[in-house]
Amino acid sequence: MELLSEQSGVKVRVAAPLADEVLVLKAKDVPLSQIMDRLAEVLHAEWEEAEDGYLLSRPKDLQEELERKDHAERAAAIQRYLDEDAKHLASLETAEQRAQAATRSLRQVLIDRNNRIRNEYGSFSPDLDAPADLLLKRMLISIGSDELASIPYYKPVAYSTRSTAAQRPLGPEAAGFIQEYIETETALLGLPDDPSLSDDFIRPWVDRVFGAARKPGGVGKVLVFCWQYRDALHCVSAVYTKDGSVRSIGFRRYRLSRRGSGDGSDEVIKPGGDVSLSALSREFHDLFPHDPNMYLPYQMDPSPKRLSAGLRQSLLNPEQSDPLSFTVTDAVFGVADASDSMLVGCLSDSMLQSVRQSISGSSVSLGSFVNLAENAGDSIERKDGWLVIKPRNPVACERYRLPRDPLGRFTRAIHEAGKIGLRSYSRLYFESGDPVPASALDDHYIWMLVAAGVRPMTGSPLDRWLYYLLGSLSDSQWQLLNRGRVIDVGALSPVQKGFVQDWAASGVSITHRAPGPENEDIPDLMLPGSECIPLGVRSGTPFTVERTQRTAIVNVKRADADATDAIFNWPLDASKIGQIAGDLIHGNAVSGPGDLMSGTYRLGSQEWLKFTIEIRPGIILTRDYRGETTYEADAKPMTYDQLPEAFRLEIGRQIEQRLKDIG
Repeated sequence: MELLSEQSGVKVRVAAPLADEVLVLKAKDVPLSQIMDRLAEVLHAEWEEAEDGYLLSRPKDLQEELERKDHAERAAAIQRYLDEDAKHLASLETAEQRAQAATRSLRQVLIDRNNRIRNEYGSFSPDLDAPADLLLKRMLISIGSDELASIPYYKPVAYSTRSTAAQRPLGPEAAGFIQEYIETETALLGLPDDPSLSDDFIRPWVDRVFGAARKPGGVGKVLVFCWQYRDALHCVSAVYTKDGSVRSIGFRRYRLSRRGSGDGSDEVIKPGGDVSLSALSREFHDLFPHDPNMYLPYQMDPSPKRLSAGLRQSLLNPEQSDPLSFTVTDAVFGVADASDSMLVGCLSDSMLQSVRQSISGSSVSLGSFVNLAENAGDSIERKDGWLVIKPRNPVACERYRLPRDPLGRFTRAIHEAGKIGLRSYSRLYFESGDPVPASALDDHYIWMLVAAGVRPMTGSPLDRWLYYLLGSLSDSQWQLLNRGRVIDVGALSPVQKGFVQDWAASGVSITHRAPGPENEDIPDLMLPGSECIPLGVRSGTPFTVERTQRTAIVNVKRADADATDAIFNWPLDASKIGQIAGDLIHGNAVSGPGDLMSGTYRLGSQEWLKFTIEIRPGIILTRDYRGETTYEADAKPMTYDQLPEAFRLEIGRQIEQRLKDIG
């Protein structure tokens, strides 16, 4: 905007928060007024005269209209799923039909396994017609798409047939749905035996469906938990018996596509051919791992890459060298050149993923890029000699935009320290706000810096609200926590207390069965935060961290050729090894730990941190974090048989427990 002001002689500015958006512009021999109109279009904003020139902003009524459209888009997506669910339920009129559908869906698990049907996270995710899942569909249809679209982002909302002040009531029709559920389970148990359901692989799902039907105690109440995360609505139901135990669980996930449709007046671009990446873009792209099985934030790259001075400077200063100014800029300028157009655009962070999937060698497939970007919610169209790029849903685009200032402070901090520390990562969460868990941009930078030699994070992910809380602590508060001192949550700021309540709302650990704050006769296993602490965080609520040391091992050398041994490319303690070995033994992949652990290993001391907040007597928030692992200098590598006997015995105990847990 400064350059545009210099060249036109007219001061033009963009008001916050639109000033954080990423714009591209390529124009020649056109009046300033035409450029201003195009900028207003891609930012969904309006110009107003200012004392020193013109200011581009989004008026309140326009913002509200965009938010209404965002809500309507989500509601329409949810309604499509609910209509499909209603049609499916209508085809299952009797209890016997519903019971047979449940067994058919279990048999389908075997077919899906052989066809490797997997969800986007890479884990096997069967779609069952279990009675609890059919009940959840009924409940969600009764709640309705409009209300479900209003579920806040990242914060679960609980519905209940016996609601408390912290829950939303399920309607009177729920009683009929529960009776239908009971009749379906009864019919399920009356079906003749099906030999195909004895397969070991589907045993956990068979046990889930038939085990729930065999539980005594009737139905005491039903809870439905819903929350929005990234571009999906997640729903979980819990059917409780009259004595307060969980009878069955149901799951639904509705994808809320951000893709819209044009108004029909624009020329859709379908370019062919490729565009070459610039030298800096090629280096930027090559840093990113191309092996989808690599999870670099928690695994060290054995051969760190050397960064050019130009790329190092760019990665450490994303405020000046925006992450979208590499491969994404090459692609959009390539599309503009291919269509012989001037260019104006507001670029979304999701474009980084769209272009990354379109790169082959040192070129970007323009057709693939445009198709992927359109599917991700971007509009790329030609209008009167202009290539116009904008988010179809600007509210969603801004929701997932990672602020560049916190990203810059984060990348410089971890580069200087040579490692990704828990506090630096927590500060990124706190300073960036909601976009972090929904954005892939921080992962891109973490992966690239780890590839360049920065030591990766040592622990598994924490609850997002704990990251916020840790990131909000002052230097003195952080030091107190590190020294084993107690922090009084009741004395923290209102914002910090809010993080604690939001963490509680995402599910807590109950140490004993105690009546809820409203003396419920069936306390919930997952208590919303307002129900755990109905009067807010009390004074004297202790926040502590406990440090312990565990023995851990890691491969002396990477074992890329051996997929099973490669799991030890990062440090694991006896407990985790036992769990992994138990799963592999249960699946007949290995016969025992000696078969699994065929390499040579370094023995080290691993620090574990346990964060704990006791928000009410007997109800705690707790999370473990794996810290640094240190090794003895010049320690001799050992085979499995040479590891300390106590370590091997503990692995054996953990295997036994794991096999017992999974039947």
